[in-house]
Amino acid sequence: AIAVAASLLSAQGFTSVHSNDMVDGDLELLEIVQELEQEGHLPLRLSMQCLFHSQKTLECFLDKDPRLDFDNDLHRIGAVKLILDGVLGDHTSALKQPYLDQPYTQGVLLFSPQELERIIETAHLHNLQVVIHTIGNQAIQVALNSLESVQQRLGDRGLRHGLVHCLLLESQTMQQMKSQNIAALIQPIAAVSDYSILSARLGPNLTSPAYGWKSMLKQGLLVAGGTDCPCESPNPFLSLTAAITRQDSAGMPAGGFLPEERLTLDEALRIMTVNGAYLDREENRKGTLIPGKLADFIVLSQDIFSIAPEDISNTRCLSTIVGGDIVYQNKDSIDLVSLW
Repeated sequence: AIAVAASLLSAQGFTSVHSNDMVDGDLELLEIVQELEQEGHLPLRLSMQCLFHSQKTLECFLDKDPRLDFDNDLHRIGAVKLILDGVLGDHTSALKQPYLDQPYTQGVLLFSPQELERIIETAHLHNLQVVIHTIGNQAIQVALNSLESVQQRLGDRGLRHGLVHCLLLESQTMQQMKSQNIAALIQPIAAVSDYSILSARLGPNLTSPAYGWKSMLKQGLLVAGGTDCPCESPNPFLSLTAAITRQDSAGMPAGGFLPEERLTLDEALRIMTVNGAYLDREENRKGTLIPGKLADFIVLSQDIFSIAPEDISNTRCLSTIVGGDIVYQNKDSIDLVSLW
């Protein structure tokens, strides 16, 4: 399954992915990845996010810390992933106020603030970055307070922790993230999938800009973009289009959802390339095409800078090159092999 997924993602135009496949320190998965690499079935670079549900499972993983034997040029242990709240769809995102359509609940927190801080501290002390699923404004605040407390006591150690989704990010919270160098990991395609339920859940007058990407950039936050696959399509050109238009494939809503939060194409490309590499502490190896960095790049079916933003979604990947090797070539593409 991993080999098939890697091949499909390579054909979509991915040279690197952050995968959330590893749960509670499943070391067998690392062996499978190593076997795939040895057999030539890993056509992209893989940063393994490791999802943990408790302090105990993280400690067990660290007792056998596999990074020395596993990390190499093609695959590595990336961030510790924690899930702090749920999703707006089923009223489990943790809010500071009750849900409008279910006023008896404010969502759920899956860790207490004390539990969360202990896990973050353990990862931090072992030089592991932490990224935390936070959709509701209460979850965002609890996660940020815990990260801030750990960094104030232990220093930042050059780690680049982040909050995932950040759907309801308030202005003062952005300032707190900026002061602590906490990144925002966003998924542009989610905004055009979910905007229609926001009014029912939160009311017509949102207390903060939902999916406030432009506001994040204006505040100086590090914003890294992903696809949220498999919850959404992995097609990166759909995500680029959504970031720029904030509209779905039918052109709704008219003018875009909260259009003041739309990104330019330059901004959208940067968050999905340069900033992702920086977040993973690999900005000196990849993220831009300059001499001395890895030759990871793709060839597109059209010039996305010369077409209407809504047409970017029709772009296809013709060739994918990883480390100078052609790992995917569409039958309609130019013959890169002969050019090489």
